[in-house]
Amino acid sequence: MNNRLSGSLSLALIPFLVTRFLIIVVFVFVSALSFDEPVQEFGLRIQEPIISLNQSGLAQNIRTRILNADAAWYVGIAAHGYERLPFEATREHNWAFFPLWPLVLGYFGKITSEYGFTGAILANVFFFFALILLHQLVLEFGFLQEDAQRTLIYLAVYPTSYFFALPFTESLFLLLIVGCFLAAKKDVWWLSGVLGGLAASTRVTGLCLFPAIALLYWQRYRSINIKALTLLLIPAGIVPYMIFLHRITGNALAFLDVQKAWGHSLGLFLYPLWEYIRSPLDINFRWDFRLLNFLAALLAFSCGIVLLKRKQWALATYTLLCVLLPLSAMRLQSLTRYTMVAFPIFMLLAEAGRSTRIDQIIRTVFLFLLGLMTLLFALHFSMAMS
Repeated sequence: MNNRLSGSLSLALIPFLVTRFLIIVVFVFVSALSFDEPVQEFGLRIQEPIISLNQSGLAQNIRTRILNADAAWYVGIAAHGYERLPFEATREHNWAFFPLWPLVLGYFGKITSEYGFTGAILANVFFFFALILLHQLVLEFGFLQEDAQRTLIYLAVYPTSYFFALPFTESLFLLLIVGCFLAAKKDVWWLSGVLGGLAASTRVTGLCLFPAIALLYWQRYRSINIKALTLLLIPAGIVPYMIFLHRITGNALAFLDVQKAWGHSLGLFLYPLWEYIRSPLDINFRWDFRLLNFLAALLAFSCGIVLLKRKQWALATYTLLCVLLPLSAMRLQSLTRYTMVAFPIFMLLAEAGRSTRIDQIIRTVFLFLLGLMTLLFALHFSMAMS
């Protein structure tokens, strides 16, 4: 193992272990919590809790708490496959969820005969390797060693970083997109195309990689040759799923057309931001932690603009597309979660963190919010699940 890889591994290990330990403790604590009587008038009456690590069914309680929201959909696909029926969008269908993560989860789940904890273990493994690659990528873009270390810390303590520890797509997706950028920076364009194609088969936002990596290529060569054609593997990554959907539903774009069953529709990306500005005191609405999502959108836009001014076209393009695409669905919902895979945000925050005061503020605020949001997720509050 070369010195650089060994250094990346050791620097990734501490933020990974500390934050994952915090998340595990929260889930175990909440799963061990019970009441003699059902909770009534939440927060108004004094409750009498019982916390016991001896209780039977503790592992099942933990498993139930990690299989929430999208995780349940992915486990359902991994265990039973996609729904095979003619396309319709009057109700929610699992066609909206891309196939690579369920395929990986299904393969290992069949080995372990269990999907919840298996998915969580895989997510943590993928996240750890993503941190290692991210450290190397930050250095490839010319940032300082200390900046690369802070990048890993800020990402690990980001308020919704618990998604990297649960059976969701975030960890695998982050690993693939960071690997895609790193391969491009190292001039291995075919590998960049392959990893980008896998990212596009994990989440539709993987398509954001194509213009970003194409800009990296153009900045280096200012011409188009056979190497450039390998980048077409990125958008091609979505094609097998489209063929499969056409085969089982009759609609190759079922993943897109079914979105209206979730209340999503295409529109001007500024509308959700304007809606929040009109009613800023509405902090949360059901599945939408509006304040946190609004701040995440502002952070992503600010970082994208800074990167544009620095002529970091590839990083700017990827960052802005990560926020523009979900906002174009006319909702703020899940913006904090969507932007946490926009790794250039954390690179710029790490640069700002050269100031000790700013570094302390970022760490304190992020860590507090991570603990709070993890607790809310484990307690089944929808505002932490989106």
